[in-house]
Amino acid sequence: MKEITQLISDIENNVRKLTGQLRQSRKELEILKEESLRLQAENDALKQRLTNNEILLAARQVAEGMDNRIGSESARKKLNELIREIDKCILMLDD
Repeated sequence: MKEITQLISDIENNVRKLTGQLRQSRKELEILKEESLRLQAENDALKQRLTNNEILLAARQVAEGMDNRIGSESARKKLNELIREIDKCILMLDD
C-alpha cells in the first residue's frame, strides 16, 4: 500500500513540476511575441529609412546631372519619377 501511496505522491509532484514549467514557458512565449513585434516594427522603420535614403540619393544624382547640363530631358524624367515615388511614400505614411 505504501508503494501505491508513494507512486501517487510522485505523480502529483511531477504534475506540479510540469504545471510550473508550463506557466514559465507561457511567460517566455509572451515575452518572445512582444520582442518579435518590436523587432518587426523596427525592421519596418529601417526599411522605410532605406527607401527614403535611396530616393534622396537618386534625387541628388539627378540634381548633379542637371548641374552638368548632361541629359537634361532624361534628368527631368528621372526627377518626375522621383517625385511620384515621394508622393507614394507620403501616402503610405498617411495610412
